[in-house]
Amino acid sequence: MVRRNRYGKEFKEKIVMELISGQSSVAQLAQRENINPQTIRNWRKETEGGTFQADHEVEIALRKRIAELEGTLADSALTVHILKKTEHYLKEMRRKEKSSGSISPENSASSRVVKRLK
Repeated sequence: MVRRNRYGKEFKEKIVMELISGQSSVAQLAQRENINPQTIRNWRKETEGGTFQADHEVEIALRKRIAELEGTLADSALTVHILKKTEHYLKEMRRKEKSSGSISPENSASSRVVKRLK
């Protein structure tokens, strides 16, 4: 005989909210909670049928917004990282150029003498 698990309403709502908000996929939830993926899809259909309350809809919207903001923050952090690396690279290149003794108008002694004479 097949033993069936009985899940409480709160547990089902928690799983469905996590799914709807985009935090986890059906496959991830099924594997983590050891539940058949079709069961989770059925729970989602039940909740879409109108069993969710208004406060749950607000929570879902907020969770989606949080996920969007986390993505934006990650993009910004990557941009800052790239800019810092670029700045470090440019400073290193300038340092090497100055120490290599390259002859440029800024570094040559003759250009300093010409500037003094003017």
